[in-house]
Amino acid sequence: MRKKVVPARQEPTWQEWVSSIQPVGNRSGPSDSSMHEAIAKRAYSYWEARGFQGGSAEEDWLRAEAELQLERCANAIMKLDRAHLQ
Repeated sequence: MRKKVVPARQEPTWQEWVSSIQPVGNRSGPSDSSMHEAIAKRAYSYWEARGFQGGSAEEDWLRAEAELQLERCANAIMKLDRAHLQ
Protein backbone atom coordinates (compact mmCIF):
# COMPACT_ATOMS: atom_id res chain seq x y z
CA MET A 1 0.00 0.00 0.00
CA ARG A 2 1.37 3.43 -0.94
CA LYS A 3 1.43 6.29 1.51
CA LYS A 4 -0.45 9.37 0.51
CA VAL A 5 1.91 12.28 -0.06
CA VAL A 6 0.51 15.51 1.26
CA PRO A 7 2.24 18.62 -0.01
CA ALA A 8 3.72 20.86 2.67
CA ARG A 9 1.38 23.66 3.57
CA GLN A 10 2.88 27.03 2.78
CA GLU A 11 1.86 29.79 5.14
CA PRO A 12 0.68 33.03 3.56
CA THR A 13 2.86 36.11 3.59
CA TRP A 14 1.80 38.89 5.89
CA GLN A 15 0.58 40.84 2.84
CA GLU A 16 -1.73 38.00 1.84
CA TRP A 17 -2.90 37.55 5.40
CA VAL A 18 -3.60 41.24 5.97
CA SER A 19 -5.32 41.71 2.63
CA SER A 20 -8.11 39.51 4.00
CA ILE A 21 -8.72 41.98 6.86
CA GLN A 22 -11.10 44.82 6.30
CA PRO A 23 -10.12 48.03 8.13
CA VAL A 24 -12.35 49.02 11.04
CA GLY A 25 -13.41 52.61 10.53
CA ASN A 26 -10.77 55.16 9.67
CA ARG A 27 -8.43 54.60 12.60
CA SER A 28 -4.99 55.26 11.22
CA GLY A 29 -5.86 57.63 8.42
CA PRO A 30 -6.01 56.85 4.75
CA SER A 31 -2.58 58.31 3.95
CA ASP A 32 -0.68 56.70 6.82
CA SER A 33 0.53 53.63 4.95
CA SER A 34 3.62 53.17 7.15
CA MET A 35 1.41 52.81 10.24
CA HIS A 36 -0.86 50.41 8.34
CA GLU A 37 2.15 48.31 7.37
CA ALA A 38 3.54 48.33 10.93
CA ILE A 39 0.16 47.18 12.30
CA ALA A 40 -0.05 44.48 9.64
CA LYS A 41 3.41 43.15 10.41
CA ARG A 42 2.82 43.08 14.15
CA ALA A 43 -0.62 41.45 13.80
CA TYR A 44 0.89 38.82 11.52
CA SER A 45 3.64 38.17 14.09
CA TYR A 46 0.97 37.31 16.69
CA TRP A 47 -0.58 34.77 14.33
CA GLU A 48 2.87 33.42 13.47
CA ALA A 49 3.68 33.06 17.19
CA ARG A 50 0.57 30.87 17.54
CA GLY A 51 1.90 28.60 14.82
CA PHE A 52 -0.62 29.98 12.32
CA GLN A 53 -3.40 28.37 14.34
CA GLY A 54 -6.51 29.79 15.93
CA GLY A 55 -7.10 33.31 17.09
CA SER A 56 -8.74 36.09 15.16
CA ALA A 57 -7.13 38.28 12.52
CA GLU A 58 -9.33 41.17 13.63
CA GLU A 59 -8.33 40.78 17.29
CA ASP A 60 -4.66 40.56 16.32
CA TRP A 61 -5.07 43.70 14.20
CA LEU A 62 -6.77 45.66 16.98
CA ARG A 63 -4.16 44.53 19.54
CA ALA A 64 -1.31 45.54 17.25
CA GLU A 65 -2.96 48.85 16.45
CA ALA A 66 -3.50 49.69 20.12
CA GLU A 67 0.06 48.76 21.08
CA LEU A 68 1.59 50.79 18.28
CA GLN A 69 -0.57 53.81 19.11
CA LEU A 70 0.50 53.56 22.76
CA GLU A 71 4.14 53.37 21.70
CA ARG A 72 3.64 56.40 19.44
CA CYS A 73 2.08 58.37 22.31
CA ALA A 74 4.80 57.34 24.75
CA ASN A 75 7.48 58.42 22.28
CA ALA A 76 5.75 61.78 21.76
CA ILE A 77 5.54 62.34 25.53
CA MET A 78 9.22 61.48 25.99
CA LYS A 79 10.12 63.84 23.16
CA LEU A 80 8.11 66.64 24.78
CA ASP A 81 9.69 65.94 28.17
CA ARG A 82 13.19 66.13 26.68
CA ALA A 83 12.32 69.38 24.90
CA HIS A 84 10.91 70.81 28.14
CA LEU A 85 14.07 69.92 30.08
CA GLN A 86 16.35 71.73 27.65
